[in-house]
Amino acid sequence: MAATAYSLWLLPDVEKQGRLDDLVGRVAKEFNSSCFDFHVTLLGGIKSDNLPDLKASLVRLAGSLQPFDISFGTNSIAVYDTWNQNLLLLAEDSPALNTANLAAHRTFTDAAAQEAAFAAPSMRPHGSLLYGPHSMEERRQAEEWVRKEGCCSTAFWILMHT
Repeated sequence: MAATAYSLWLLPDVEKQGRLDDLVGRVAKEFNSSCFDFHVTLLGGIKSDNLPDLKASLVRLAGSLQPFDISFGTNSIAVYDTWNQNLLLLAEDSPALNTANLAAHRTFTDAAAQEAAFAAPSMRPHGSLLYGPHSMEERRQAEEWVRKEGCCSTAFWILMHT
């Protein structure tokens, strides 16, 4: 039996999660896409066929990390040409986020990893706002829409405390 692949998500507090999920929903409605929970993927492609062992490793990892903030600056919107990195908020570089990613790699994928490594093509920690097979023109339209409609003030660019 082949192992199932999992992703490790970072989520903000309930109030911020609601605001970000609302934005994802508005973007999905405007650009005919699916809704999903806003998240920053700490690590994807974690393979396991043993959920109790996976959970135990996850609990150990979480216990080894200190809470930290994830912030998205005013110029953090980016567009990429993949189904799952359509329209992104790129997280600002953070030693704590890089440390968490490296610890996750060491726990789940490569015990000898020496540096943080986030998924291609952005190679950066990020929160997606749009998924799907949209054309680059549609992605750029979505980017402009979010700049205009999705974040009318700098209050949108929030911190996630994980």
